Amino acid sequence: MLLNEIARELTSILNVDELLKRIAELLSRLIDYQMFSILLLDTAGEKLQHRFSLRFRKTSTQASIGLGKGGGVCTA
Repeated sequence: MLLNEIARELTSILNVDELLKRIAELLSRLIDYQMFSILLLDTAGEKLQHRFSLRFRKTSTQASIGLGKGGGVCTA
């Protein structure tokens, strides 16, 4: 049921940032998380960029993560 609702949201929300926020809201009904992040691969395919993060129900920002870096933070 929840996945079906997320699928409907994917086709109805055109703004990516708004869509990611909505996905986080919907998933919070299923999983009681304290921290949540969505990372997307950049256009060069070299690093994961944080597009949306919540920490204890507040929006936060994060640095990008270089691929193959073992979770190290990329500052570039």
